[in-house]
Amino acid sequence: MANFETFRSEEELLARIDQLRAQGFKDSELEVISANEIKNNDTLRYYGISDRARKEVLDPEYNGVYAYYTGEDLDPAYFGDFGFDSTVSDEAIGAVENGNYVLAIEREGYLENPEYIDAAFENRKDYIDKDILEREDLSKNEKIQLHEERLRVNKEKVQSGEIGLKKHVVTETQEIEVPVEKERVTIERHAVDGEKVADGYNFDSTDEEIRIPIHEERVTVDKEAYVSEEVEINRENVTENQTVSEEVRKEKLDVVESGDVKEVDSDKDGLL
Repeated sequence: MANFETFRSEEELLARIDQLRAQGFKDSELEVISANEIKNNDTLRYYGISDRARKEVLDPEYNGVYAYYTGEDLDPAYFGDFGFDSTVSDEAIGAVENGNYVLAIEREGYLENPEYIDAAFENRKDYIDKDILEREDLSKNEKIQLHEERLRVNKEKVQSGEIGLKKHVVTETQEIEVPVEKERVTIERHAVDGEKVADGYNFDSTDEEIRIPIHEERVTVDKEAYVSEEVEINRENVTENQTVSEEVRKEKLDVVESGDVKEVDSDKDGLL
């Protein structure tokens, strides 16, 4: 599992890298994380932290120490990729947020090996509060940690409603005027001058009937189904802002002075 050391200045960071090199560490075991890029430096090759996974592709010939600047992009997932466990990852994020340089060291057990002791630690004691330095129950690699709760917002997709579409049949009456033809019979009678018929005309005693068929058009109705309308169903995502709030707790350090001690600036460097 990887661990890390923090440094307040570029000079101390580079001095520690030289020291670890002299102790046998390879450059591939060392990586630097900082909020901003160190300019004009031959020891480090800087990339954005999101490019760490493809560093060999970006610069395949480079064999030195890689460094990454976060800017405003402090996604915890990037820090987990360094091999830190969740607690160490949170501490590394806090160190970068406070303006420190983080040196990630990938070597099992290096913290327990006195051979790899940070010889420059004594020169950085002024960065540690006096009440911590004077405690006899802490080694120089131990420190008091202040914790705070941070809101972590998660989103999940849930069903908020449902729209149902179904068809039903309604009945309405349609009227159409259709012209139709009918046959109408008219009988016209005209008086004529009597024309003599042939002698011997036989008046038939039976009634003779002439039948004339009369026709008319009748309307028949058939029904056919047609598509009269199409309905398209579309869904789209809209974004709106929701404000969430929750109380969080934060630890603050109280410095208790006892006896003849030098004045301690409890707000030094804005750490409290």
